[in-house]
Amino acid sequence: MTASKLLAGLLTPLFCFALYADNPHMASPCSKPKVLKPLLDWAISAPNTAIIPTNQAFTGTNLTFTVTAQPFNPKNIVSINPLTGETHINAKFEDQFNVTVKASNYCGMASTTFNVIIDQDDETIE
Repeated sequence: MTASKLLAGLLTPLFCFALYADNPHMASPCSKPKVLKPLLDWAISAPNTAIIPTNQAFTGTNLTFTVTAQPFNPKNIVSINPLTGETHINAKFEDQFNVTVKASNYCGMASTTFNVIIDQDDETIE
């Protein structure tokens, strides 16, 4: 066996794995997640629930979404649908915090962060 055939035999499986990393039985390659455009900051009036289509910020195949946020007021809840990337912010009280959305698949990960400002509606203050 020549050195070039040996090298080709060793590199071909690595190339195929990298190209089809998300599912070796798929006919199309895995597309690593990328941020198309940063997410815009949000201003929300409390009490209210904002529904943010954060998946629109990303491109890639077979993406799974996670969210990280640390509101100062624990009654303000941030959640995400891991399949659709739809982020919900259940705004109860005044607050300001960052929200980081991560999109991932077998090929990699990408994330973007935006700021949320929650203003208390004067009529709801007790």
